[in-house]
Parts: sequence; structure tokens; C-alpha cells
Amino acid sequence: MTTIPGYALRRNGSCLSTENDCGPTTSPFHACCPGNMFCPGPQHNVICCESNADCNQKIDDNCADLTTNLYSTSSNLTADAFCCAQDKHGFSFKGGGAGCADQLSDLIIGQVELRVLSSAEVTPTPSSRHLSSTTVPTPTTSTIPSSRPSPTSVSEPTSASSTNVGAIAGGVVGGVVGVAIVAALFWLLLRQRRKLTSADNSSIGHSQFGSPSQSVFSSRFSKNDHQEHPQELGTRETQLAELSGGPST
Repeated sequence: MTTIPGYALRRNGSCLSTENDCGPTTSPFHACCPGNMFCPGPQHNVICCESNADCNQKIDDNCADLTTNLYSTSSNLTADAFCCAQDKHGFSFKGGGAGCADQLSDLIIGQVELRVLSSAEVTPTPSSRHLSSTTVPTPTTSTIPSSRPSPTSVSEPTSASSTNVGAIAGGVVGGVVGVAIVAALFWLLLRQRRKLTSADNSSIGHSQFGSPSQSVFSSRFSKNDHQEHPQELGTRETQLAELSGGPST
């Protein structure tokens, strides 16, 4: 906790064990200074100094604890300024006095919410400037470029390799399926052609060798017919008898 001369913090009830309790203010609040600082003399508005001497001239509208927020019930900060923790809300009583509320919903009739005059986040102090100067040259500037190329150099080949593997696998599967289809078609065509060839051979053999009785019968009939034709002229003895009958009359 960074401390400088400034206005005291108000707590409901009592101060922390690490703080210097400077006494009650508006009931039930107490003025609390950092443990390494003092509350010089009786005063209407408590300030925290590095010693028991009055340091009001050294205070530059800030809280003694730089992690707290500054409020005031009037434009006269020297008389009416006080501080609340960052998770508290400063308010004033219409009849006079001020305090710090845990929630805005805790405020009741007769209490007025106050605006923050100086926040711990924007308080310009040498310590905060020193911290900001030390955080600028931190390794964040070197880690940002080093972290950016690493995912790109790894992710791009990975996506490309995965795409190539998928394309190769798809091509192989497609080729195998295509070859199987062509082989099946070729087998069906060959089988159909064999059936047609077998049918043609059976029909030719039936026409050449079928009905043998008809061919033999026709050949025999022609032979018998050829042998029986000369018998119609009669025998030689009959012919001679017919010729010799003329002179006997």
C-alpha cells in the first residue's frame, strides 16, 4: 500500500489492526490513517501526516491511502474532504456529516450520494508513473510477435496435410469402387455373350444332325424308284415273242 500525506479513510465502526485509529467522526464512522502515518492534533476533518506536525499544506487533494477514493461534502476540501474504500460509496447527511455505505441501496431518506472527486485508478502520483514506465518495456512486446507466427506456421501445414490426406483417401476409395463396378459389368457382359454363343451352337447342331430318318428315307426312295423304272419294258423273252408273231400268218 502506497501512502502519502492526505485525507483519512472513514470506516464504519472501527479501523483495521494495520491502521491508525484517529477517533470517531460522524457516528458510527471512525477516521483511519495508514499504520505508518499520524493524526496531528484535534481537527474537524482528519488528515494523515508523516509526523505529528500539521501537513495540510502538503496535501494535494488526495487520500493518504492511494488505493481509496476521495469525496467531499462541499467545495472546501480542506474542511469537508474524506476518503472511502473503492468498494464503498461516499454519502452525506442533509443535517451535516458524511460516511461510506456498502451499497447504494443502503442509503435512506436524508442521505445524499456523493460523486468521486479523485479515484485511485487515475490519481497521478510518482509511484504510479514509475509502475507504468516499468510495465512498458516488459516482455509483452516480444511475446506478441513470437506467439503470432507459431500458430500460423503450425496450423497451416496441418490443415493442408489433413486436406491432402482426405483427398487421397477419397480418390483411392473412388478408384476402388470404380474398378469394382467396371469388373462387374465386364463379367455380366461376358456371361451373356457365352449364353448367346451356346444357344447358337445348339441350334446349328440340331439342323445338321436332326431328322436322320427323313434323309435316309429320301435317299432310299430315290434309289428304289431308279431301279424299278427299267422293269416297265418287260423281259427280253417277251419282246422276242412279240416280234416273231408276224411272219407265221
